[in-house]
Amino acid sequence: MLEPSSRKLEIDLLKTLGILAVVMIHCLRNYWDPNFTAAELWIGQMLRFGVPAFLACSGYLYAGSRPSWSSLVPRFQRILIPYLAASLCAFALTLWLGSFNTPPAPLLDAIAGTTSSDTPVFRTAISLALDLLLGNAFGAYYYVLMICLFVMMTPLIHGMEPKSLSRLCLMALAAQAFFESGLWFFNDFFWHVRNPALWAGYFLTGWWIRVHLDSISRIVTSFRKRIIGGALFITLSCATLLAFETQGPLPREVIQLAAWLCIYSTLGFLFAVGCGRPTQSVWLMRVSDMTYTIYLFHLFILYVLRRQIDFENQEFYAFFILATFSISLAGPLSLGLGLRTLFGKRTRLWIGG
Repeated sequence: MLEPSSRKLEIDLLKTLGILAVVMIHCLRNYWDPNFTAAELWIGQMLRFGVPAFLACSGYLYAGSRPSWSSLVPRFQRILIPYLAASLCAFALTLWLGSFNTPPAPLLDAIAGTTSSDTPVFRTAISLALDLLLGNAFGAYYYVLMICLFVMMTPLIHGMEPKSLSRLCLMALAAQAFFESGLWFFNDFFWHVRNPALWAGYFLTGWWIRVHLDSISRIVTSFRKRIIGGALFITLSCATLLAFETQGPLPREVIQLAAWLCIYSTLGFLFAVGCGRPTQSVWLMRVSDMTYTIYLFHLFILYVLRRQIDFENQEFYAFFILATFSISLAGPLSLGLGLRTLFGKRTRLWIGG
């Protein structure tokens, strides 16, 4: 753990609130659940900044690190070793629960059909391999696939001139707006969330901010209250619009763009609050350091709890959602802090925290 004086409050805020948002979203019913309520829809839209916050922080931090191809090895070790451990445990849990994830059938059929040994055992082996490759032991592990793709590009991005980086960032944002608006959507949600164009804008924006941090910090510190007020106004305006999503006359594309704008305004608000300030809260630092651990392991608790709760009626079960959220968050956080106390920084390689 870094000393408080060397921690950046904006990064710790984004990571901590990001993981809280991710855990809460996973405690809600799935969007395609017929009993999904309007309240859950609104909460889910407002908390979509979680994964974007992680990617923006990653871009920001990688932009300030050593640019070399050799540096990719330790980076991938810190990402993939905890991911493999969590995925193997996820395979065991989903088999026990009888809800084993499988990759898209057309992909599995295409690969298995190219060999003469298309047996159930062979298809199972291919399915497991594809799930590992595509981040599908738990569906939420798509994030690991995305961050790996972006990490592979870091040496190339490091070599770009600032103007070229700005152009690339703008192109990524334009592509992101196109896909977020719903003007074109993958028929399969599995591939939609694994579309790099949907996420690259966040990573590159974080990188761009780090490259121009000195000038951005001066602007933020000079106009902090106005920037915070403006970002908060945009966030609340989008929140009001999204509250009427299920009954308003606005086109779906407008609603989707409002949700996308809400993500950036929320990220901007949190960045402006923390920019240029050191992190003082020990607990904020602890949770920030454990975000990857929580991301990988909270679903083990959540899935077991959700099977014990009857969500068949179209009602908003606030108590059960909050209880599930609290337990799902506390479990991996306690695990990570406990192992960190016993084994020190080695746990970062084992479980990501």
